[in-house]
Amino acid sequence: DELLSQVEPAYRADVIFAGTGKLDDLPRWYGQATTSVLPSLWEPFGLVVIESLATGTPVVGTRSGALETLLADPAVGRLFDPGEDAQAEATNAAGLAQALDEAIDLSRDPQTADRCRRNAEQFSWEVVGPEFERIYQRVTHDQSSKGGNR
Repeated sequence: DELLSQVEPAYRADVIFAGTGKLDDLPRWYGQATTSVLPSLWEPFGLVVIESLATGTPVVGTRSGALETLLADPAVGRLFDPGEDAQAEATNAAGLAQALDEAIDLSRDPQTADRCRRNAEQFSWEVVGPEFERIYQRVTHDQSSKGGNR
């Protein structure tokens, strides 16, 4: 209720708290959403951000951890400051509400879905997988040349 009260009245009907469902439903939920939100702190990657973007849905995230990299392009989502007193969770409800308002506006741009999908592609396994393999090969090679364990 507190978060919903921060959303501009014109947009409140657009906000739905979907609850939990089966994992098989996630792509459908992401694709039907106006925006997705990941308001966590210290996010090491944020796969749900990539999943949402891959369905063409813009994302709101906390300006913290990997979310700053995943949502660096303002054409695919919005970041908000977690709040000065944020320890274990974001406390800046007004910042989150503003980011949600902006993301809802962004979702109405017909080009946003394509931008989101293109942004997600840079984090696809086809792109990052070979890079992981190169890193593992380099580390393994470095270890074996130093007489370390493989």
